[in-house]
Amino acid sequence: MRPKRITFVAWLGIVVGLFTLVSSLAGMYWLYSDDAFYRSMLESWKLPAWIQLMLDVIAGSIFLVTGIFMLKGRRWAWMLVIALLLFQIVLYVLTSPYIRSSAWLMTSAHLLFYGVYLYLLLSEPACRYFGQTDSGQ
Repeated sequence: MRPKRITFVAWLGIVVGLFTLVSSLAGMYWLYSDDAFYRSMLESWKLPAWIQLMLDVIAGSIFLVTGIFMLKGRRWAWMLVIALLLFQIVLYVLTSPYIRSSAWLMTSAHLLFYGVYLYLLLSEPACRYFGQTDSGQ
């Protein structure tokens, strides 16, 4: 039987993935519009805006797919979302304009979310569940 925390984390991944996809695709529209606020926000990151948006689309897609397949008990989905979260933490620390500004609340919220998400994914029930499922699928 799947632990409740895995169900929660999987559904959270699906919701976050959908939200990220929609907001990133909308961001691509706004990037080429005359919305000065959104353009300045995107340009404050160290990566070019189009790269940032493409990374967001990829991350959103991975969160969505891994959430669906974690509900089905697939070990590869569990491992992929852990790798994605670790990659996002490193990328956030290296490229975020919030790290080097007074926006400590935004930085803290992101890092807290990543930390709690990883804690739930690496908890003993999750490791046990994914350690005994996915017989070569």
